[in-house]
Amino acid sequence: MNEIASMLIPISTAILVILVVVGANAQQEKSSQKPVDQSPPNTPTSGPLNSQWSPGAIPYGGANMPINIFPAVTGRPFHAEVNTRKVETKADGKQITYESHGILARDSAGRVLQEGRPSPKVAVFGGTTFTTLSAKVTDPTTKWEFRWDEMTKMVLKMRPLPHQIRAIAEPLDACEREQDRARSYPNGTTQPSESLGERTIQGILTRGCRVYTFIPAQPNVNGLPRTIIDDSWSSSEMGLSLLRVHHDPGGEDETIQLDNFVLGEPDSAMFQPPADYKVRDPEQEELQREQTQPSITHPELLAGLWETDGAGLGAIDGFDVVLFTRMRGSTEYLSTIELRIYHIENLQEKVGWYTVNEGKIATWDGKRLRLDFDPSTVDQPSLHLNLVVDPDKQEWTGTFNRNGIARQVLLKRPGAIPHRPASPLVGDWYLHSDRSRPIPPGAFYEDFCLHLSQRSDGSFTAWTDSKSGGQAPYGTRLKVLNAAGNSIELQSDNAGGNTVTITGSVSVDGQTMEAKWSTNGAQDTRPPRILIKSSGEGFSQSAPNP
Repeated sequence: MNEIASMLIPISTAILVILVVVGANAQQEKSSQKPVDQSPPNTPTSGPLNSQWSPGAIPYGGANMPINIFPAVTGRPFHAEVNTRKVETKADGKQITYESHGILARDSAGRVLQEGRPSPKVAVFGGTTFTTLSAKVTDPTTKWEFRWDEMTKMVLKMRPLPHQIRAIAEPLDACEREQDRARSYPNGTTQPSESLGERTIQGILTRGCRVYTFIPAQPNVNGLPRTIIDDSWSSSEMGLSLLRVHHDPGGEDETIQLDNFVLGEPDSAMFQPPADYKVRDPEQEELQREQTQPSITHPELLAGLWETDGAGLGAIDGFDVVLFTRMRGSTEYLSTIELRIYHIENLQEKVGWYTVNEGKIATWDGKRLRLDFDPSTVDQPSLHLNLVVDPDKQEWTGTFNRNGIARQVLLKRPGAIPHRPASPLVGDWYLHSDRSRPIPPGAFYEDFCLHLSQRSDGSFTAWTDSKSGGQAPYGTRLKVLNAAGNSIELQSDNAGGNTVTITGSVSVDGQTMEAKWSTNGAQDTRPPRILIKSSGEGFSQSAPNP
């Protein structure tokens, strides 16, 4: 504790000096209303930051400044340069400078241009690195996004991600967004914030916020705690940030700032790609591809795990069918089929992934699945499958050829051939509300089903079906970490870069499961979700509605 306190004393002193300087500048700005030097004391020192590339600077990332796009900010047109510099200081004192430069503009209708400027070639580790001209235009009215770059000479027409489309703009000012709350994380990190008051930057009145990130001692780094400081200056009227400064005592300083800020309508040509660039519409291409796929009415009857019975054979062969569908109107279209072939022997599992109906290796016509794979290396098995599905009997029959050994097989759901009393965990668990248990405030309900099976050797398998936002993955496999009695613990395979853990407990009557979600160790603060055991097919067909 004394060691931490001794570190915080000089930090507090430095903060006091910074606040005095900022306060003095604020008084001067209010009286003169002139732009002032926008570089705070902890700006990296490698010369002035502008649109010119510093000698030897390494291009990195994009010059992005936070800006509100949804809902549309109309009648506030502008254009400006975005300049970024990051300086890394190594343990030996050597400094490496990274830079990116670009353009940020918005027209009166609310369209936003974010453009990255090309960089000079810079030698890095014996090679070269450089960025090319790239741009993104987002139209909040039509909800379309256009991206292009000079390397591909192609324009992609895309939809913004659903979470980006907001009915109410999220505050860019961290102090306003957090409302004086200090965030805490499971690893002991905390993030308090404090207001830095008002400041005029590039002729725009902004409010500043400082966020401290206190990171406790980490033995795998250097054993010392540290405090990261992030300053940001934003204009709620303009709906954008004008300056952001990051200081990490671990050896990283970064500044992102707007320069040459001009209020007024930008040139409309800035929002148009070059005339010779080819336009692609992946959404339309996906629609056309979906219409060539076999029709499917009950994806959940096909998706998930299918395998041979391992009793007496010493090995299990099987596959996961992962289906991705998309709702268009009232019709559910099959988008993509992923096939995961696995072989379990002596508690060791070997797997291989294949995409169906893309090429000739794996095909499915709505009833028959074929796979013909001959590897180019000896560390992979040859696989030849010719199987027919019977959705009513819930089984696949046909030939399974692995490494030249062909056999007639019957594949069913894991545990479908019983060899032991059923566990109370086994079944299809649907996420619904139970009328006898009112929905608590803030509870989370969606189309979701957890499938739990138990093999003849007692081991458990699990996969999920879910549907949200018009898209649905069926047959997503989960790891079973623990399963005993009425309790189970499951974990995703690092989905989207995050590890999701589900812990469930079955009720005494065996009809409901209370489940809790956590992401990367952080527990979901919402009430537990109630899953109901049901033999119904599909979502929302056999359990009562809320």
